[in-house]
Amino acid sequence: RHDRPKPGLYRPRRAVEVEAVLTADELAVVGRIVPQRPDEPAMEVRRTLAGPFAAAQDAAGMEKAARTAFDKLGDTRLELASFTWRNCEGRFVPVSRLNHVRRELAAGLEQALQTASAERVR
Repeated sequence: RHDRPKPGLYRPRRAVEVEAVLTADELAVVGRIVPQRPDEPAMEVRRTLAGPFAAAQDAAGMEKAARTAFDKLGDTRLELASFTWRNCEGRFVPVSRLNHVRRELAAGLEQALQTASAERVR
């Protein structure tokens, strides 16, 4: 007798590239799904978070916190392939707000995958 794996445990994940740009007024995050085939259309989702954002005491720590937040894609079909963080002004965003925009971005990317899948089936 063979054991069955838990449903959803071994599902394929899609690589996503995330680019985040933080200014005093806005955090703009763009997620791009890496195409698996040459004929696959590009899928890109953009989410923003309104500021103002105060100056960070530790800009390098802010980058590490942002990467950690976006690395947690959890129970989605996504996995972080690359993460680019631009914070030229040295601003700070609370981790709770980073988590919020990450969840919104992941939901948007999942919806884009679902829509693309439905289009292929038609």
